[in-house]
Amino acid sequence: MDHYLFLFKKFLGNLLMPVPVTLLLLLWALLLLLRRKTRWFGIIVVFVATTLLFIGSYAPLSHQYIAPFETQIPSYQKNQITVDYIAVLG
Repeated sequence: MDHYLFLFKKFLGNLLMPVPVTLLLLLWALLLLLRRKTRWFGIIVVFVATTLLFIGSYAPLSHQYIAPFETQIPSYQKNQITVDYIAVLG
C-alpha cells in the first residue's frame, strides 16, 4: 500500500508544477472553446493560462517573485559551525 501512495505522491507532485498546471488549463480552455455556450469563459481561461506561463517563464519576473522567499533563509557560511555530515533529502 505504501508503494502506491508513494507513486501517487510523485504523480500528483509533478502534476502540480507550474507548466503542467498551465497545460491542463490550456486543455480545459480548448474544451471550453469547442462549446458555443462557454466560449467566452474559454477565452478567459486561455488568457489566464498564457499569463501564468509568461510570468513563470520570464526570468526577471520569476526572480522578482521568488527573491523574498530566498532571503528568509540564511545561506551556509563556512565560518559558522563545523559540519560532520551533509544529508541530502529527496
